[in-house]
Amino acid sequence: MELSENHTEASNPPNPPDTICVLLKEQKREETLYVKIGTALHDFFQANCPRSSGNPIVGAKIDGEEADLWYTLVKDCVLEPLDLTSYAGVRIYERGLVLLLWRTVEDLFPGCSMEVMHSISRGLYCEIRGIQLRHDIVQQLEKNMRRLVVNPEPFDHQEVSLAEAIAIFEERRMLDKARLLKNHPTEKVTIYRCGNTLGSFYGRIVPNTSYLRDFELVYYPPGLILRFPDKESPERVPLFEEQNRLFRVFQEHKKWAAIQEVNDIGELNEMIDNGRISDLIRVAESIQEKKIAQIADRIAQDKDNIRVILIAGPSSSGKTTLSKRLGVQLKVNGITAIPISLDDYFRNRDEILRNENGEQDFESLDAMDVKLLNEHLRQLADGQEVELPSYNFNTGKRREKSSLLFCIGDFKNPSSLVIKLRDAADPISLYLYQSFSPNFQQKLSSKEPIDEAFLSDFLKEINRLLTTLSLYEEKRFATILLSKETQDLLKQNPKGYALVRLNRLLLEDAYPQEIAKNPEKKHSLQIKPGQVFILEGINALNRQLTPLIHELQKFKIYISPLTVLNIDSYNRIPTTDLRLIRRIVRDYKFRNYSVRETLSRWPSVRRGDFHYIFPFQNQADVMFNSALIYELAALKPWAVPLLRNVPTGAPEYSEAQRLLVFLSYFHELPVEKIKEIPPTSILREFIGDSSFKY
Repeated sequence: MELSENHTEASNPPNPPDTICVLLKEQKREETLYVKIGTALHDFFQANCPRSSGNPIVGAKIDGEEADLWYTLVKDCVLEPLDLTSYAGVRIYERGLVLLLWRTVEDLFPGCSMEVMHSISRGLYCEIRGIQLRHDIVQQLEKNMRRLVVNPEPFDHQEVSLAEAIAIFEERRMLDKARLLKNHPTEKVTIYRCGNTLGSFYGRIVPNTSYLRDFELVYYPPGLILRFPDKESPERVPLFEEQNRLFRVFQEHKKWAAIQEVNDIGELNEMIDNGRISDLIRVAESIQEKKIAQIADRIAQDKDNIRVILIAGPSSSGKTTLSKRLGVQLKVNGITAIPISLDDYFRNRDEILRNENGEQDFESLDAMDVKLLNEHLRQLADGQEVELPSYNFNTGKRREKSSLLFCIGDFKNPSSLVIKLRDAADPISLYLYQSFSPNFQQKLSSKEPIDEAFLSDFLKEINRLLTTLSLYEEKRFATILLSKETQDLLKQNPKGYALVRLNRLLLEDAYPQEIAKNPEKKHSLQIKPGQVFILEGINALNRQLTPLIHELQKFKIYISPLTVLNIDSYNRIPTTDLRLIRRIVRDYKFRNYSVRETLSRWPSVRRGDFHYIFPFQNQADVMFNSALIYELAALKPWAVPLLRNVPTGAPEYSEAQRLLVFLSYFHELPVEKIKEIPPTSILREFIGDSSFKY
C-alpha cells in the first residue's frame, strides 16, 4: 500500500523498538499509541476500538487517504476509523453487501446474472437475469446471505495488470467490466473473490462477510431492493419507505438507455470514440424537452385553478433551468408564467443559523426569509405590484433590486477596471480619474496593491461618483455602443434616482469586460389575471413555505438528476455524485466558491436532503429526471482540474481523489461536441453559455 508522505512525527519519548507511533482520531477521542510494525488495521481496531454491536468499523483513513482493513501499518501516521456514520464507510459496507448478494445468486442460480440498477427506498434496486423472482426466492437469497455472515468467508483480493484483468473478465463473459477498462490509464486492477465469485470495485471493501450483519432484502417486482444502514441510520436498517413513483421514473429512463444501447460507462465511451455521441446528445435533450412540454400540457388542462407552480429538488438538480424552460412551454399553451426564485429570499450568509455540528445550515427553511416571501406572495395574490429582492452568491448578501450602488461582486474584473482608470487612456476613464478625490488619485498613481483594503476605498469612490455626477456627455461617449435601455433612459432627461440609474448603465456600457450587467435594476412584479407564477427552490414543496396559498391552486414538481447510467453491472453511479460534480463546477464558475469549500459543505447539503427535501418528494404532482446520460463526460474537463488542486493532507483530499478515480473511467466529451449541447440545456446551468439569464 502506498500512502502520502504527510505523516505525523512521533512525539517524545521516541518509539520503542519495532513500533510505530499512531495518532488515533475517533470522534472526540484523540490518543497516541505505539503499535508493532506490520499490524493489520482490523487487528488494531479490534484491540483499540472494539465494537460489540451495530455500526462496525469497515475501513480507515491513514493520513487522510482511505485504506482497507487488511492493510498493515508500517509508518508513523494519523489514523481515523471509518464506520457507517460517514459516507465513505457506508460505501465500503455497500460494496461488501453487493459482492455477498452476487455470490449468493451464483451459488443458488448458476448461469444467472445480477445487475445493480439504482438507489430507491434507501437501498439498491437489483434485478436478476435468468429467473423470475418471487417472495420465496428473495427470502431464500437472504437466508443464504445470512448463513455466510454467521459462517464468515473472506473477500480475497489480488492485484493484477490491466491486461490480465481484461483477459479474466472476458473469459468470465463480464464484458461490461472488460469494456470499461479498455484505454484506461491505470496499470493495476484489484480483483476480489468470494468463493467462486469474482468481481472488481472502484473503492474499498470489508475484509470478510462477518462485517455485514445488518441488511434486508425486499421483494420489489420485477427485482429486489438490498437495504442496509446508512449515515442517517448507522446502527440499523432504516424503515422502508415506499417510492413507487420515483421507481417508475427510474425504470422509464432505464428502458430508454437500453434502447440507445448506453447502459454503462464503457458503452458511453464507445459512442464518444466512434463519433456517435452527437445523436445521443440530441435525443437526450429532446426527451427532456418532450417531458417538459407534457408537464405544461397538464398545467394548461387545469389553468382555471392553478395559481402557482412549485418546483423543488435537491441542490444542483437544475431547478432554475427547468422553471425557465417550463415557462417557454407554458407560453406555447397560452399561459404566461412569472418566475420567482427562492434563492433570492435567502438570508444574508452571516445570518444563517448553525446546526448541531456548528455548520451553517443553508438547506433549512430557517435559512430563508419566509416572512418576507409570504408577504410578497400575499401582495401578488391581491394583484399588487411587488419589488422582488436579489441574492448575490458572490457576496452572500441579499439586497433590494432597487439598490443601484456597486458592490465588489458586480465587478467581473476589478483589477482591469482599476488599471484602466489609473491609466486614463480614454475620455471616460480620464473624466472619472479627474473626479476622484485627491487622496484616491494618489492611491491610484502610487500603484498600491489591489487588495481588499484598496478595493474597499475604490468602491466608496466609484459609488460617490455614481450618485453625485451626471456622467453623460456626447463627446465622452462617442465611441461607446450604448444599450437600448441606456438610450431610452437618456431620452427622458432623467433626474434623481433615474439619473443614478443612467450613470450605472453608462458605466456598464463603457466597461463591458469589467462590470457585470446590473443585477440590481428595479424588478417589480405584478400578477395579472390568467397568469401564474413559478416558485423554485429546495424547500418549495414544504407547505410551511407557502401557507397562504390553497393546495388546489398549486401544481407541484419534484426534480432530481436520477442517474440510470452504471459504471458496470453491479457498480452504480450514485445520483449524489452527479449532483456533487455539477455543484463543484457551478460553484467555482458562478458562485465564487472553491472546490474545497464545496466539498466541505457537501455533508451538510446531504443532511439537508434527508431533513428538508426527500420527505416532501411524494407530495409532487409530477417527477422530472434532469440527468443527461452523457453529462459526466461533458463535466469532466471542468471538474478534473479543480479536484486535482485539492492538496494532499487537506480534509477534502480523500473525497477529491475518489471523484478523480470515478471520473477517470469517462472519456472526455470533445470540445466540438460540447458546443453541440443546446444553449437551453439544463447542463448549461452548470458549465455556462446558457441562453437563459440566471
